[in-house]
Amino acid sequence: MRTTNQRWMIALGLTLALTCAMQPGSATLASAARKSTPVVSRITPAEPAIGKVPHTMTVTGQDFQARLVLSVKTPDGAVNEYKDDLIVQRTETSFRVTLVFATAGKYAFVVTNTDGGTSEPYVLDVKAAPAKPPTPLIETILPEQISKGPEPQDLKVTGQRLGAGLKAIVTDPMGMEVLDPVIKDLTPTSFTLSVRLESAGSYNLVVSTGAGATSNIATIVVK
Repeated sequence: MRTTNQRWMIALGLTLALTCAMQPGSATLASAARKSTPVVSRITPAEPAIGKVPHTMTVTGQDFQARLVLSVKTPDGAVNEYKDDLIVQRTETSFRVTLVFATAGKYAFVVTNTDGGTSEPYVLDVKAAPAKPPTPLIETILPEQISKGPEPQDLKVTGQRLGAGLKAIVTDPMGMEVLDPVIKDLTPTSFTLSVRLESAGSYNLVVSTGAGATSNIATIVVK
Protein backbone atom coordinates (compact mmCIF):
# COMPACT_ATOMS: atom_id res chain seq x y z
CA MET A 1 0.00 0.00 0.00
CA ARG A 2 1.40 3.38 -1.06
CA THR A 3 2.23 5.89 1.57
CA THR A 4 1.00 9.48 1.48
CA ASN A 5 4.43 10.65 0.28
CA GLN A 6 4.43 8.14 -2.55
CA ARG A 7 0.96 9.22 -3.70
CA TRP A 8 2.09 12.87 -3.55
CA MET A 9 5.20 12.15 -5.65
CA ILE A 10 3.15 10.29 -8.28
CA ALA A 11 0.66 13.16 -8.50
CA LEU A 12 3.48 15.69 -8.89
CA GLY A 13 5.05 13.62 -11.66
CA LEU A 14 1.77 13.43 -13.56
CA THR A 15 1.28 17.18 -13.21
CA LEU A 16 4.76 17.93 -14.57
CA ALA A 17 4.24 15.53 -17.46
CA LEU A 18 0.96 17.16 -18.41
CA THR A 19 2.49 20.64 -18.15
CA CYS A 20 5.39 19.68 -20.41
CA ALA A 21 3.04 18.07 -22.89
CA MET A 22 0.95 21.24 -23.12
CA GLN A 23 3.93 23.55 -23.72
CA PRO A 24 5.38 23.82 -27.27
CA GLY A 25 8.88 22.47 -27.78
CA SER A 26 11.85 24.64 -28.78
CA ALA A 27 11.47 23.62 -32.44
CA THR A 28 7.81 24.65 -32.40
CA LEU A 29 8.64 28.01 -30.79
CA ALA A 30 11.37 28.68 -33.33
CA SER A 31 9.03 27.84 -36.17
CA ALA A 32 6.32 30.13 -34.80
CA ALA A 33 8.77 33.01 -34.34
CA ARG A 34 10.32 32.69 -37.81
CA LYS A 35 8.94 35.11 -40.42
CA SER A 36 9.39 35.23 -44.14
CA THR A 37 12.05 37.53 -45.54
CA PRO A 38 10.74 39.08 -48.77
CA VAL A 39 13.31 40.96 -50.85
CA VAL A 40 12.72 43.40 -53.71
CA SER A 41 15.77 43.32 -55.97
CA ARG A 42 14.52 45.00 -59.14
CA ILE A 43 11.55 46.94 -60.55
CA THR A 44 10.99 47.36 -64.29
CA PRO A 45 10.62 49.49 -66.29
CA ALA A 46 13.28 51.40 -64.38
CA GLU A 47 12.38 54.76 -65.96
CA PRO A 48 8.57 55.05 -66.14
CA ALA A 49 7.09 58.21 -67.61
CA ILE A 50 5.46 60.79 -65.37
CA GLY A 51 1.79 61.54 -65.94
CA LYS A 52 -1.72 60.21 -65.57
CA VAL A 53 -1.18 57.11 -67.71
CA PRO A 54 -0.94 53.91 -65.59
CA HIS A 55 2.19 51.77 -65.89
CA THR A 56 2.32 48.02 -65.31
CA MET A 57 5.45 47.39 -63.26
CA THR A 58 7.20 44.06 -62.72
CA VAL A 59 8.59 43.57 -59.20
CA THR A 60 11.36 40.96 -58.98
CA GLY A 61 12.89 39.48 -55.84
CA GLN A 62 12.30 36.54 -53.51
CA ASP A 63 9.93 35.08 -50.90
CA PHE A 64 6.76 36.71 -52.21
CA GLN A 65 3.79 34.97 -50.57
CA ALA A 66 0.15 34.81 -51.57
CA ARG A 67 -1.98 37.77 -50.44
CA LEU A 68 1.05 40.00 -50.02
CA VAL A 69 0.60 43.77 -49.70
CA LEU A 70 2.71 46.25 -51.66
CA SER A 71 3.10 49.67 -50.04
CA VAL A 72 4.39 52.53 -52.20
CA LYS A 73 5.49 55.77 -50.56
CA THR A 74 5.25 58.67 -53.01
CA PRO A 75 7.56 61.72 -53.16
CA ASP A 76 4.99 63.80 -51.23
CA GLY A 77 4.94 61.30 -48.33
CA ALA A 78 1.64 59.57 -49.07
CA VAL A 79 1.54 55.76 -48.84
CA ASN A 80 -0.60 53.77 -51.27
CA GLU A 81 -1.36 50.07 -50.76
CA TYR A 82 -1.82 47.50 -53.52
CA LYS A 83 -3.17 44.05 -52.69
CA ASP A 84 -5.64 41.32 -53.64
CA ASP A 85 -6.67 41.68 -57.31
CA LEU A 86 -4.18 44.52 -57.86
CA ILE A 87 -1.30 42.05 -57.48
CA VAL A 88 -1.22 39.80 -60.55
CA GLN A 89 0.95 37.01 -61.94
CA ARG A 90 2.50 36.45 -58.52
CA THR A 91 5.17 33.82 -58.03
CA GLU A 92 7.70 33.43 -55.23
CA THR A 93 10.13 35.61 -57.19
CA SER A 94 8.00 38.17 -59.02
CA PHE A 95 4.62 39.84 -59.45
CA ARG A 96 3.06 42.66 -61.48
CA VAL A 97 1.21 45.75 -60.34
CA THR A 98 -0.26 48.76 -62.16
CA LEU A 99 0.19 52.25 -60.76
CA VAL A 100 0.56 55.90 -61.74
CA PHE A 101 3.64 58.06 -61.24
CA ALA A 102 2.04 61.48 -60.92
CA THR A 103 5.16 63.46 -59.99
CA ALA A 104 8.92 63.19 -60.26
CA GLY A 105 10.87 62.01 -57.24
CA LYS A 106 11.67 58.93 -55.16
CA TYR A 107 9.09 56.15 -54.75
CA ALA A 108 9.76 53.56 -52.01
CA PHE A 109 8.35 50.04 -52.55
CA VAL A 110 7.85 47.70 -49.56
CA VAL A 111 6.41 44.17 -49.67
CA THR A 112 4.66 42.76 -46.58
CA ASN A 113 3.67 39.09 -46.42
CA THR A 114 0.72 37.76 -44.47
CA ASP A 115 3.03 36.38 -41.75
CA GLY A 116 4.39 39.87 -41.10
CA GLY A 117 7.64 39.47 -43.01
CA THR A 118 8.57 42.84 -44.54
CA SER A 119 11.12 43.77 -47.19
CA GLU A 120 13.58 46.61 -47.07
CA PRO A 121 12.39 49.63 -49.10
CA TYR A 122 13.34 49.56 -52.77
CA VAL A 123 13.65 53.14 -54.03
CA LEU A 124 12.76 53.97 -57.63
CA ASP A 125 13.90 57.45 -58.67
CA VAL A 126 11.40 58.70 -61.23
CA LYS A 127 12.74 61.65 -63.19
CA ALA A 128 10.93 64.25 -65.22
CA ALA A 129 11.22 63.89 -68.98
CA PRO A 130 13.76 66.29 -70.50
CA ALA A 131 12.27 69.26 -72.27
CA LYS A 132 12.10 68.91 -76.03
CA PRO A 133 14.42 71.26 -77.93
CA PRO A 134 12.67 73.98 -79.95
CA THR A 135 11.92 72.92 -83.50
CA PRO A 136 13.42 75.13 -86.23
CA LEU A 137 11.13 76.42 -88.99
CA ILE A 138 12.06 77.37 -92.56
CA GLU A 139 9.71 80.03 -93.93
CA THR A 140 11.23 81.53 -97.09
CA ILE A 141 14.12 80.94 -99.48
CA LEU A 142 15.35 83.72 -101.78
CA PRO A 143 15.85 84.39 -104.61
CA GLU A 144 12.68 82.87 -106.01
CA GLN A 145 14.24 82.43 -109.48
CA ILE A 146 17.29 80.12 -109.28
CA SER A 147 19.25 78.81 -112.22
CA LYS A 148 21.36 75.68 -112.21
CA GLY A 149 25.15 76.00 -112.29
CA PRO A 150 28.39 74.27 -111.26
CA GLU A 151 29.44 76.90 -108.73
CA PRO A 152 28.01 77.36 -105.20
CA GLN A 153 25.14 79.83 -105.01
CA ASP A 154 24.12 81.90 -101.99
CA LEU A 155 20.50 81.56 -100.89
CA LYS A 156 18.89 83.69 -98.19
CA VAL A 157 16.88 81.48 -95.81
CA THR A 158 14.55 82.97 -93.21
CA GLY A 159 12.61 81.23 -90.46
CA GLN A 160 12.33 80.78 -86.70
CA ARG A 161 14.30 79.10 -83.93
CA LEU A 162 17.41 78.68 -86.07
CA GLY A 163 19.66 77.84 -83.14
CA ALA A 164 23.39 77.43 -82.71
CA GLY A 165 25.07 74.45 -84.36
CA LEU A 166 22.64 74.54 -87.28
CA LYS A 167 23.32 72.01 -90.03
CA ALA A 168 21.77 71.96 -93.52
CA ILE A 169 20.91 68.85 -95.53
CA VAL A 170 20.11 69.40 -99.21
CA THR A 171 18.95 66.63 -101.56
CA ASP A 172 18.88 67.01 -105.33
CA PRO A 173 16.02 66.09 -107.71
CA MET A 174 17.30 62.48 -107.82
CA GLY A 175 17.19 62.19 -104.03
CA MET A 176 20.98 62.30 -103.62
CA GLU A 177 22.48 64.43 -100.85
CA VAL A 178 24.33 67.51 -102.09
CA LEU A 179 27.85 67.64 -100.73
CA ASP A 180 29.16 70.39 -98.48
CA PRO A 181 26.37 72.95 -98.12
CA VAL A 182 27.69 75.84 -96.03
CA ILE A 183 25.70 77.97 -93.55
CA LYS A 184 26.90 81.56 -93.10
CA ASP A 185 25.71 84.65 -91.20
CA LEU A 186 23.49 82.60 -88.87
CA THR A 187 20.95 84.41 -86.65
CA PRO A 188 17.89 83.01 -84.81
CA THR A 189 15.71 84.00 -87.79
CA SER A 190 17.93 83.74 -90.89
CA PHE A 191 21.10 82.45 -92.51
CA THR A 192 22.86 82.35 -95.85
CA LEU A 193 23.15 78.95 -97.50
CA SER A 194 25.97 78.41 -100.00
CA VAL A 195 25.18 75.30 -102.06
CA ARG A 196 25.84 73.79 -105.51
CA LEU A 197 22.67 73.43 -107.60
CA GLU A 198 23.90 71.68 -110.71
CA SER A 199 20.66 70.17 -112.00
CA ALA A 200 17.24 71.55 -112.85
CA GLY A 201 14.36 70.40 -110.68
CA SER A 202 13.20 70.47 -107.06
CA TYR A 203 15.72 70.31 -104.23
CA ASN A 204 14.75 69.68 -100.61
CA LEU A 205 16.27 71.59 -97.69
CA VAL A 206 16.12 70.48 -94.06
CA VAL A 207 18.02 72.02 -91.16
CA SER A 208 18.77 70.50 -87.75
CA THR A 209 19.97 72.21 -84.58
CA GLY A 210 22.82 71.21 -82.33
CA ALA A 211 20.17 69.95 -79.85
CA GLY A 212 18.88 67.48 -82.43
CA ALA A 213 15.62 69.19 -83.46
CA THR A 214 14.78 68.95 -87.19
CA SER A 215 12.89 71.48 -89.28
CA ASN A 216 10.19 71.16 -91.87
CA ILE A 217 11.14 70.31 -95.46
CA ALA A 218 11.49 73.35 -97.72
CA THR A 219 11.61 73.12 -101.53
CA ILE A 220 14.13 74.89 -103.72
CA VAL A 221 13.03 75.04 -107.39
CA VAL A 222 15.97 75.26 -109.83
CA LYS A 223 15.53 75.93 -113.57
